[in-house]
Amino acid sequence: MTPGVVGGASLPGAAGAESASVAAAGDVDEQEIHLLLLTGRLLLEYCEATPGVERTLYALAANLGREIRVTAGYRNLTIYLRCGDHFEGRVSRFTPELKINMRMITDVHDVIRRLERRQATLGETLQALERLSEAPPHANRWLAAGMLAVAAASLAGIFGGDEACAATAAGATALGVLLRQELARRRFNMFFLPFSAALLGAVLGSLVIRAGWTRTPDLCLLVPSLVLVPGVHILNAAYDLFENHMPLALARAALSLSILGAIAFGLLLGSAATGHLLAVSSPATTIPLPAALTFAALASAGFGVFFNVPVRLLWACVLCGVAGHAARDFAAAAGLDLAWATLAASATVGVLTALLRELFHAPFAAIAFGAVVPLVPGALILRAASGTIDLVAQGASAPPHLLVETAVAGIYAGLVLLAIAVGLLTPVALVRRSPRNNPGPPLGV
Repeated sequence: MTPGVVGGASLPGAAGAESASVAAAGDVDEQEIHLLLLTGRLLLEYCEATPGVERTLYALAANLGREIRVTAGYRNLTIYLRCGDHFEGRVSRFTPELKINMRMITDVHDVIRRLERRQATLGETLQALERLSEAPPHANRWLAAGMLAVAAASLAGIFGGDEACAATAAGATALGVLLRQELARRRFNMFFLPFSAALLGAVLGSLVIRAGWTRTPDLCLLVPSLVLVPGVHILNAAYDLFENHMPLALARAALSLSILGAIAFGLLLGSAATGHLLAVSSPATTIPLPAALTFAALASAGFGVFFNVPVRLLWACVLCGVAGHAARDFAAAAGLDLAWATLAASATVGVLTALLRELFHAPFAAIAFGAVVPLVPGALILRAASGTIDLVAQGASAPPHLLVETAVAGIYAGLVLLAIAVGLLTPVALVRRSPRNNPGPPLGV
């Protein structure tokens, strides 16, 4: 990757004691700017949240004795390197799409950490990052399909689905993963992938329902689509918003909504084609706590493997998932509603993540996302989408209860998402407010 100079892009330098300790070289070191751009691009491409990308780059630049400014965009980032009394800007290569690969993020951090500890030279670090950028982005396809199928069956169990529902969810999910991989290999539009998988899951679920093999028909339709919900993108959007990174927060939110729209369209089209429409409301089902925690552990492990979490961190992901689910069940048993119970669960995951990431020097995403994604209210979102379409179809003749149920599902989905964001991100943000964990540009610049 050859970085390019931003045409006419320079920022005025700032005088002051804050920047006195940073070298102000007159020339741009091409190896250093290449290292910064490549590091930032890989982290951005593989779904590190924007605050994490910026902190890593500022710490790396400070270690190199450089002063930089970072502007992260949806598909690339710009780094301004101080040269004398001005800043020169360089733009990274475009990323084709945002991919979820926690091993890649962890490996990038490990490579940079070796440089910071003087265990590798600048050239060796660049070579290691170049090898990572050329490595296959996904885990073994059969392992990924199998483990996500385990996660889907576990979600069906958590929601009270019967054996036929769990088997259907597992089979539809595994086939959906393989279908998405084949479509991606053939360069299909990125939104066509979740649409196709949701359509396949809805058709298979509807066929099982029509055959009378399940006592929980709605879950047969919902669960294969639930595992498609872009929980990582939603949480990253919330994290960017939490840290006031508005452009990328809006971009990630728009991406999440587009994927959710594609999933809802596939789910509702498949269910309508086979004659079983998704109900807007459904009674909650509880299962014994030991079974719930077992399913939570399997779901977290399944999502962790699918997100390519390193094996050394997988147990931490499972621990956070089990602890979060236990906290939500205890809060619900104490009489709290879904939003407050989810806040308790996500706060538990957030505290554990903040502690474990310091212990293992691991990125926040690698531990937290696999544990918290099962908390994302995908069922409420899809039920709200189903109710909205039903309202449009019935028009003025729609019964009032349908409008109320649709509104309640949508509002509750928003409240639960807010609870996840606040509970998960507040403990991590508090830990990162200390100076040693919060490298950035000098104050006043």
